[in-house]
Amino acid sequence: MEATKLPEETVERLLQCQRWGVCDAGTADICGVDIKTVQRFQAVAAHRAQTHHEQVTRDLRVAAVQLDEMHSKRRGPHVEWLHTAIAMSSRFVLWVHWGPRTQESAALLMAQVVARLCGLPVWLSDGWKAYPAALLQVLGQVYRRRRRGRRGRHPKPRLGPPRELFYGQVVKVRDGTGKLLRVVTRVVYGGPRRFVQEMAGRGLRPSIQTAFMERWYGTLRGLCAPLRRRTRCSSASPRRHRARVWLVVDLYNFVLPHRSLRQEGRPRTPAMATGLAQHVWSYRDYIWYPVHPDPLDRQLMQQRVKELLVSALEAE
Repeated sequence: MEATKLPEETVERLLQCQRWGVCDAGTADICGVDIKTVQRFQAVAAHRAQTHHEQVTRDLRVAAVQLDEMHSKRRGPHVEWLHTAIAMSSRFVLWVHWGPRTQESAALLMAQVVARLCGLPVWLSDGWKAYPAALLQVLGQVYRRRRRGRRGRHPKPRLGPPRELFYGQVVKVRDGTGKLLRVVTRVVYGGPRRFVQEMAGRGLRPSIQTAFMERWYGTLRGLCAPLRRRTRCSSASPRRHRARVWLVVDLYNFVLPHRSLRQEGRPRTPAMATGLAQHVWSYRDYIWYPVHPDPLDRQLMQQRVKELLVSALEAE
């Protein structure tokens, strides 16, 4: 924003308005600028937010990850699906992906998360059938069954979960009208007994739930007007629709203190709980933080994600 010759106070005020979900016309009126300046600020700040997120989320240690997808509408008959992965202990949003509600989108989300972590976390999600298949695509190992008897063809190899993979689901059972009848939890990979022992060994409660993900989606809907269930502020541009989410994600991780993360009365952000920050960032700290992406590092990360998307069965 240096080329716009705006005062630093105006840039901070623009960022604050975006943080609180103020519309473009309201932001322009509050900051005393033209609405085109607000739109340009959104484009610059959102690109910088995504670049900053890719730069700092490397070699993280996360005990458990919750996965979920959210439905949102755009202007006209268009539908957008937002796939998100969030760290369970620190509430740190690891990655967001815009795409159709398919196994490919779920696998891409998991590959982005695995490429940025040290070791495998415990995976928790809802009862969507694409998640188990996507986990096998990214983390599965080739399993060859023995042939029974001496005659007949040998069984074809197939993908199986590794021993260190733990995954649980929360399934909501509803009737024909959509009324919630009961909530069922199940362990898909790892076994019930081993799953409880693994959660206890990581310092987590042995319960399968996605409450932190639901809470994040509630925060996101409150900060982004186009994502609300009943709104007239629908987005016409998919680029701006997705860019605003990336800006909220970066501010949520580094600038906004989380109430459940307070330690001895001291406020903490998800980045502080993860170990990426030492204090709560102010808007000035966020604006002046140096973001210098390394092209070679980004290329290596993209190559790593592509390798994870190729299943072990296809690699043979």
